[in-house]
Amino acid sequence: MNWQSFLKNEELIQKIRENKGQNVASLALKWANKKDDSTAFILTQIQGRAIAERKIPSWALHEDLVYPDKTAMEQCSSELTARFKSNLLEGLEVADLTGGLGIDSYFISLKAKRLLYVEPNLTRFEIAQHNFNVLGAKNVDFYHSSAEEFLNYQGLAALDCVYVDPSRRNENKNRVFLLKDMQPDLQLLIDYFKQFNVHMLIKLSPMLDIQSALKELECVKNIYIISVDDECKELLFEIDFRYDGEITYKCVNITNEKLACFEYLIHSNEDLKNQLNDSNKYIYDPFSSLTKAGGFKAIANYFNLEKISNNTHLYTSDKLLDDFFGNCFEVIQVDDFSSSKFMSIENKKGVIKIRNFRMSQSEIEKKTKITYGPDYFYFFYSDATNKMKVATTKKVY
Repeated sequence: MNWQSFLKNEELIQKIRENKGQNVASLALKWANKKDDSTAFILTQIQGRAIAERKIPSWALHEDLVYPDKTAMEQCSSELTARFKSNLLEGLEVADLTGGLGIDSYFISLKAKRLLYVEPNLTRFEIAQHNFNVLGAKNVDFYHSSAEEFLNYQGLAALDCVYVDPSRRNENKNRVFLLKDMQPDLQLLIDYFKQFNVHMLIKLSPMLDIQSALKELECVKNIYIISVDDECKELLFEIDFRYDGEITYKCVNITNEKLACFEYLIHSNEDLKNQLNDSNKYIYDPFSSLTKAGGFKAIANYFNLEKISNNTHLYTSDKLLDDFFGNCFEVIQVDDFSSSKFMSIENKKGVIKIRNFRMSQSEIEKKTKITYGPDYFYFFYSDATNKMKVATTKKVY
């Protein structure tokens, strides 16, 4: 039986609905004596729906959607990042050359004039077709093809943009870090679309070194560094073959409630008023996307903040800013880490934040006896003289 025939089996579908939200490991143990394809399908769907509720909530509302294996679901884009990308491509004719599960493709199709979905894996291709039909996507053309083979189709010069999310693993399933080792062949794609001046949007892992990627790419106009709930999730390199200006770094933090942005050019990140201070009233902690981008001087200059030290990426001010790209904390007190004053405080409860500090979280917990609590945030850091300090703070936002 294949997945299409499973969908026609009302007994299986009812079993999926009845066990929705159940622990998959417990169900697998319970059904251990039923090692057949139908049981594996049920478990995969229950697990897929659980992941969708967390990552793709609007999809989780549709019971007729089909989900593939857990690994594919865990690695796919979230709805928040997919919607962000769709806004970048509004009104355009776009080809997603690495369609996969179709998360990015679907949300891009909601804003794009036309979307071409390209995927070589037959199972994922067919599942995407099924899911798009359930979701009512009308402006999507499907191509069962590799990205390289897709270049043989006519009319690609009329595209406005191509989107590529290359696999960071080679044919032996080993992780790769150079663009030339990823699949599909990025250089082949770049050379092809360059002749037509078709824009490209390339998604890469947040673990990738940005400067190393820039050595392999050309005509990069914008780099989007995207974090979700202050966890860096994606790098997007926008290529415009007609552009030869300075690259703009666009740092983004997305939550369910709001989208925050901070952008800068390289030259604005070169000079910093060398003010180092840890005695001000507020500590400002930038979002992880800014940290990944390395815009430490640009953000200090823009918000007129003092830096705690050259290597401690925290900022201070006596002024309360309501629009900082990150979180703001009010300083209650600052102590030397080894001071008896701090160590003698009983029943310390709070959240430990470590920045440029020569001890791990577990070591700090053991030495300070801090246990988790929601009221205080303890920043452990090294100051401008490399002295180990701890700031007791309360979160403003």
